[in-house]
Amino acid sequence: FKELRTFSFSKPSAKPADIPPFHQLLRAIFHRHIKVPEQMAKGCLELRSQLQHFYGSSWWDHADRITVDNILQSFFLSRIGIRFLLEQQLVLHDQIIDGAVMPADVFGLLSLNVKARDIADIAVAKACRNCKASVGVKPEVEVYSDPDNNTTFVQIPSHMEFILLQLLQNAIQNHVERYGTDAVGSGEAPPVRVVVADGPKCDHITFRVTDMGRGAPRSQIPKFWSYLHDHSGPQWVGGDSENVYGLP
Repeated sequence: FKELRTFSFSKPSAKPADIPPFHQLLRAIFHRHIKVPEQMAKGCLELRSQLQHFYGSSWWDHADRITVDNILQSFFLSRIGIRFLLEQQLVLHDQIIDGAVMPADVFGLLSLNVKARDIADIAVAKACRNCKASVGVKPEVEVYSDPDNNTTFVQIPSHMEFILLQLLQNAIQNHVERYGTDAVGSGEAPPVRVVVADGPKCDHITFRVTDMGRGAPRSQIPKFWSYLHDHSGPQWVGGDSENVYGLP
């Protein structure tokens, strides 16, 4: 923030010559903060251990845990908004000023004609690739959608792909852990299913991911979206895994 406030624009008004160095600064800030979520996640793991040490089995209901979750929620919501504005500015610069070749319906990070089925297919391909890289096999994933539905909408495809990817990886990992790599690799295990459906008058889109991994105890559901919940299990490898620590 201080770097942006102190950037020296031309006086009395900014000039075209100011654009390249300003965008170099934006790009440097963008890349410098890429590892922040991973660092925060590691800090959450350390904090969880400390809370367990100080408060014992009652640590989950302690006010400190609730306060930390609220702070982290605000932090990451703010980060998502700031990162979007920053990356949107950089991509638009590449698209408009530098003449980067982009589809006609793409405006920076925004796409004016997103198809839900395309989002599902991309996320499934990435999740299966990460599963294959991690355990050597990948399950069958069936995607169901209305073949006659050509509805499009305005959205940020990368955000939707990322969210659906994490849900798919969670489902596939549970699936593999239940049936084992031999059954999954041979096709004996049932498929993971993804249903893509439009709402009434196409006013919303629903993605439903279904697996046979038995899920988790219902008593644990309130904890799923906590940044301090222990999402135990091996971390997957692969170029698209993003080293995510839990659902948030």
